[in-house]
Amino acid sequence: SAYAGWLWRIDREHRFGVLFGAVTGYGSTTERMALAPLVAPSFRWSLGDGMSARVSWFADPRHGAVQVLHLSFEWSLDKRAPQRN
Repeated sequence: SAYAGWLWRIDREHRFGVLFGAVTGYGSTTERMALAPLVAPSFRWSLGDGMSARVSWFADPRHGAVQVLHLSFEWSLDKRAPQRN
């Protein structure tokens, strides 16, 4: 599967967020969805030196559907940008 979206940061420290977007590859063989909506809450923590890790939960509300816990890493390419931990 692949996904794309926009991350809404909820707090000033950018620890909590919700990803709104679309995802491909969801559904069984009889119920294949080309593009499904995505609303994924997440939590970010600083690893130091401008790097962070984020864990997100991609929930599929259908009965018996797969749930995904996603771990990602983030960093800034602009070293002049202010770092928030």
